[in-house]
Amino acid sequence: MKSLLLRLDVTQYSQEQLDAINQMFSTYYSSVTFLDIEEQRRKLQDLILNTDCKVLSMDKFIPLEYNIDVSRVFDIDGNYLYHRIMYNGKQLRDVPVIIYDHDMVGGHGLKLAKSILTANNCQTTHFVFVELTKEQAKTKEILDLADFFDSGMVCEIEPGVVKRVPYFINSNVLEKRASIPSLSYARFCEDLDRLKSVLQPEA
Repeated sequence: MKSLLLRLDVTQYSQEQLDAINQMFSTYYSSVTFLDIEEQRRKLQDLILNTDCKVLSMDKFIPLEYNIDVSRVFDIDGNYLYHRIMYNGKQLRDVPVIIYDHDMVGGHGLKLAKSILTANNCQTTHFVFVELTKEQAKTKEILDLADFFDSGMVCEIEPGVVKRVPYFINSNVLEKRASIPSLSYARFCEDLDRLKSVLQPEA
């Protein structure tokens, strides 16, 4: 079992709900550590206030004035197809830039973003909250709670049609993207449904 670094906005949940999240995911991971989005947002604002550089966000949960979406696109079975790069908002040229992302494993997406900025005559550095080597990623998983509800994997449903699908879309995706064995798929879906009823009691 891998250990899990699970990202969520802690302020949006009661202690009872946080305990339920921890208990549910502890069934499938050796340990569960919460990474609080709101705390990260505060630290990022401090960085922005104390630098003369422009800060470009690659983080879909913490958009800034300048944003870029560098996403891996997969097929419906979780097999990698290609990278998709889209600007959201203003492009940067001829300025020093700090590229921000929540986490980095290997850094291929960051290299793609840097290449675009370098072509625009920008000097770049980067800032991430969690950085793992590929070796460390063999024992640790970094996921967003939203990946299991509505965010998840960027998927090419059919040629030219790309959308995000939750990680429980099928057993192959759950195993490839969340390191939960296919044999545990049915039980995981049942546990996730029960967790949803705790997190969204009025739904």
